[in-house]
Amino acid sequence: MKLTNKGMQRSLAVVIAAFLLFLTACGSNGGSAPASSGTEKPAGNQADSVKVGVLLTFSGPFATVGEGLKRGLELYFELNNHTVGGKKVELVYEDDENNPQVALRKYHKLVDEDKIDLLIGMTTSTTLYALRDQIDRDKKPLIVANAGGNDSSWDKKSDYIYRAAASNYQQGAAISDYIAKNVGKKAYIVSYDNPAGREQAEAFKSAYEAAGGQVMQMEFPKVGTNDFAGFMTQIAQAKPDVVYNMGPSTDGMRFAVQFKEFGLKDKIALISTVPTDLATTPEMIAALDGVYGIKIFKDSLDNPATKKFMEAFTKKHPNIPPNIEIMGYDSAMLADKAIEKAGSTKAEDLIQVMKNISLDSPRGKFQMDPKTNNPISDFFVQKFVVKDGKLGFEYLDTMKDVGMPEKNPFKK
Repeated sequence: MKLTNKGMQRSLAVVIAAFLLFLTACGSNGGSAPASSGTEKPAGNQADSVKVGVLLTFSGPFATVGEGLKRGLELYFELNNHTVGGKKVELVYEDDENNPQVALRKYHKLVDEDKIDLLIGMTTSTTLYALRDQIDRDKKPLIVANAGGNDSSWDKKSDYIYRAAASNYQQGAAISDYIAKNVGKKAYIVSYDNPAGREQAEAFKSAYEAAGGQVMQMEFPKVGTNDFAGFMTQIAQAKPDVVYNMGPSTDGMRFAVQFKEFGLKDKIALISTVPTDLATTPEMIAALDGVYGIKIFKDSLDNPATKKFMEAFTKKHPNIPPNIEIMGYDSAMLADKAIEKAGSTKAEDLIQVMKNISLDSPRGKFQMDPKTNNPISDFFVQKFVVKDGKLGFEYLDTMKDVGMPEKNPFKK
């Protein structure tokens, strides 16, 4: 078939147009930059919203801690129109299963696939230590919601990791002086065989002995221990004045119940770190009655931030006494205020703000210490009390301005 002049002209025009389109496409790509993989963060997302990864433990023995942190985190954003730094917040949750390998895999998913701006997380010291080096290399800001690992403020301190909770050092040491001076001079320690358990026990022992007390024995049962009979027998034989039990999850609740069942509760004072929301039966409530503890939060503090938190929390969760939740709440507040003050979600801008940030927290004082990237806060000595079948607190004393040493005092 022959082409007419008009047909040839149309064909030539199509070829030229296609060629020009090809040149335009090459030019827009600079001739060398790779095409988008489809995983890059959209250009408008930075201006319109902030994506926050939340990496906590939602399964296994520490699931109750993760759920409590989530309740506090979400309450803060609900009270602040679901914004952070004045921009809409998008929360991306992942369960680290309290497994270092799983935590690292979920972290990479949040950073590489979800393109988060910053991370809130780490329920346990185990997962915090597992992710520390990768976070430092990636320069991805992390707000630690619960994990108290001391070394993240000492030898493994990173410019990109800031704690909203309390260190293991603070949690172990804060109550020691009061106990030595008001409860008894001889202590027996039963604490988790994991980083948090050993670090809190070490801090309690050091501060307790500095206050004139004597630690008779230290035992470290495995996480998930069901039967504490052997430990109860040893405690009964040792006859201490007080037992310090670091067991913040279901292990701690089992220990308190068995402590009462073995008839030790009426003879020996017990210090426990178990959260009140685990006491779900009359047996558990009775086991905690009269037990000592230490908290970073006092629900009756006379300040607007505490009243606002308590009003909102009790309305939303009328049957749960707030405990772990305050650390989730403060983690969200730290993210919000840091982005607001920095005017940016860039890592280098955020860390400059977080180093010295102070918060109007429901817990009262919250002042970040730039020497440790850990907050200085008041701690409250308490005793569990049962009224009308419900578990509450009697506050005994306030430990003011509790921080932690700049250097590891236990390092040999």
